[in-house]
Amino acid sequence: MSNIDIETSIMEKCIEGWNLRFGGTSAIDVAEKLKIDHAKVRNIFRKFRDNGKGSINEDAELMSVSITPNKPGSMKQKKVVTTIFFPSKNVLSDYYYSSKLAKENHPEFEKRLYLGHSQIELCYFSISVLKRYQDQQEKYELEDSASGGYLCSNSTYAENIDDSEYISSINFGKRTLSDGNYAIVVFLKDLSYLPIKEQSYWHSHEITKPTFSFPDKDFLPFYLRYFEGIPTDYSNPIGELADVLTSINRLLIQANLGKLFTGLSNPYLTFPVDNTRKHFADSNSELYKIIGPDGMKKKVLRNILKKEFSLTDSDLKHIKSGRDFSTMQLFSELVNKLDANNNGLKIIEEVKNYRIDADHRIIKPEFTDTNYIKSFREIIESLIEFYSQTRTNLSVKIGTT
Repeated sequence: MSNIDIETSIMEKCIEGWNLRFGGTSAIDVAEKLKIDHAKVRNIFRKFRDNGKGSINEDAELMSVSITPNKPGSMKQKKVVTTIFFPSKNVLSDYYYSSKLAKENHPEFEKRLYLGHSQIELCYFSISVLKRYQDQQEKYELEDSASGGYLCSNSTYAENIDDSEYISSINFGKRTLSDGNYAIVVFLKDLSYLPIKEQSYWHSHEITKPTFSFPDKDFLPFYLRYFEGIPTDYSNPIGELADVLTSINRLLIQANLGKLFTGLSNPYLTFPVDNTRKHFADSNSELYKIIGPDGMKKKVLRNILKKEFSLTDSDLKHIKSGRDFSTMQLFSELVNKLDANNNGLKIIEEVKNYRIDADHRIIKPEFTDTNYIKSFREIIESLIEFYSQTRTNLSVKIGTT
């Protein structure tokens, strides 16, 4: 073969390798398949690089394995230094559109891999992309936090659908944009595994030229976990709030006073899935189900006030009407007796008002600079501080840790 024919054959093998693995091809592999000297293939790889046809990993160390057929124990391993070649996007794009691949109608993110995009390329999406899955939790399992989470088809639902609808698993992060909003971050490889319709849906929410805010404490755990290989917990204020309320329950149970908070598992309690007042109100509505009267046992509050603060039944009634205190009035009385920060009660009242907006009022669409996602997080963090102080003061009062 002429040098041109050899170079053409080598490039064809590299393109073939990319389309099989969406990764580079080693010179040792090409040399064995084409029966060409290894050193010559490495030199041609360098020539490809110099001509802008791709990039190389110059001195990659691989393990070569050889096995003699029908001879047990014949496996031999040898370390080999070789070169790995990655065809350029231009080379792969030219091949794609001139080959039968262009007629196979690959979905958006799978197609990008064929066109030379890296498997670990990060793609960015409007946070509203999660709304479909949040609203259909009978179909999808969605774990969401301030730093990211994962999405997959609900196991029960998956039994009744075919592979064309099944989402195996997609991990995502969250990154703060320069305007204070958030973007969902996903590796291209994970997106390429999505069903065809799902890839179209995600593509419709894609942010093509995002600009970011620095530093970004929420994105850092995602980066450390997937780029540095460091096990890192995601920032999860909603989970932290549930933990604090659970610890109050545990404290009260140990003191034989009963379980106060009853609704700590609410799959619909998430951060707003879009930066609008409507979604902000919806998130507060779900939050109020946990911290409002429907999420607390009135009997337990009465037990605490009577046993620990020596209040009588008459103390827990309205003076004029003689009616029993409501659940929230009992809780307010407990907070006052514990000398906890009354600001927490004001925040709960704010959440209640947002709940009324969500459930009983028509919220008109309006353009605003308000960062509702950040505002909701601040509410959660303030509540964590309030309930943590309440727990501490309650522990001192009843003498239980």
